[in-house]
Amino acid sequence: MQIIVEPISKRNCKSLSSQFQKETEYTITQAIASQEDNKRKNNWLPPPWAIAAMVVLGFNEFMTLLRNPLWLLVIFVSYLLAKAL
Repeated sequence: MQIIVEPISKRNCKSLSSQFQKETEYTITQAIASQEDNKRKNNWLPPPWAIAAMVVLGFNEFMTLLRNPLWLLVIFVSYLLAKAL
């Protein structure tokens, strides 16, 4: 089976190009508006499901810190060292 591809004429090419621009313009403006809206809201918190997942998955680490508070000192010193670098 052989597929025959015919070249696109200049008029057809311009028509397809303008049609593509018209169809994608709405999507692009909606995406830009959504980004600007998120910036205006200054939404720095993750979604609620992500917070719940962090609480559930971070329980082991929290219990480790309660059982051995020396880890808090190690974490704090590591933070200071990383910030200094």
